[in-house]
Amino acid sequence: MERQVKMTKVMVRTGDQFDVAATYFRSLIPSEELVIIAPATAATQLYYKSYARFVAKEKGMNVLTFDYRGIGESLAGDIRDVDAQMSDWGFQDLKAVIDWADDRGYVIYLLGHSIAGQLFPFIGDTSKVCASYFVGSQTASSHFWEGTSRVQVVIFWRFLIPLLVRIYGYLPGWSLGAQTPLPKGVAQEWRKWGLHKDGAIQGMAELQQMYSAVQGHIHFLNITDDHFLAPKPATEQLKWRYFSAKTSMESISPEELGVKEIGHFGFFRTAFRDQLWHKPIDYFTHLTCR
Repeated sequence: MERQVKMTKVMVRTGDQFDVAATYFRSLIPSEELVIIAPATAATQLYYKSYARFVAKEKGMNVLTFDYRGIGESLAGDIRDVDAQMSDWGFQDLKAVIDWADDRGYVIYLLGHSIAGQLFPFIGDTSKVCASYFVGSQTASSHFWEGTSRVQVVIFWRFLIPLLVRIYGYLPGWSLGAQTPLPKGVAQEWRKWGLHKDGAIQGMAELQQMYSAVQGHIHFLNITDDHFLAPKPATEQLKWRYFSAKTSMESISPEELGVKEIGHFGFFRTAFRDQLWHKPIDYFTHLTCR
């Protein structure tokens, strides 16, 4: 019998009383497992819909996608009026969706894209998550970029963000090669992370402690042609920050897959369904949490 997927819209209330828009993908094959997909900086949950349906239908696991505040379906009104910072995405939004899943008794797996790998420790009690798999995650610090890519990133942090925010009142998505704009406060805090040698930690002992307190299983996937948004040294630096966790890392190149490019957003495209989509699920299913 073909597995079916039921999609349900969900509103998840955060600790600061914000409603995060989420979508619950439930396989009709009973499962106690739930994969939470935490988006990249300029990506909405809609971008991950095909992947979520694949996991729920082909792998028989439930999935929850969501939009950070000020993004996608979690944006209410004019983006210029959004009062939010990037750290709120971790301290409030990601924490709330993980608590939502934990309250319902699920075995929770976190599939994070890009910025999600930096936000995860901010939820506090990371023991609620059985294991995490981060695609294209990295420290934001420009110190870990090299060559031409480093020049481009420094220009982006130092000049492009403040200029575009002043002109538009937000950061246009096209500046990131995406369609989704970022609220002003989110872009400005992200810029601070990019200019600091410690990235999101910002030299703060309490934030470093949050990273070092994570003890679960974490796997990092680096894409070798992701030069501008997640070069390998930046991913390795983020992995190092999780020094108490059980971490592993692999790199995949376009050449291995017989394609010209994969890039920062390629993993979740349907073109890589057969070659890449199984990887996070294979990692999760080899672990025992209960």
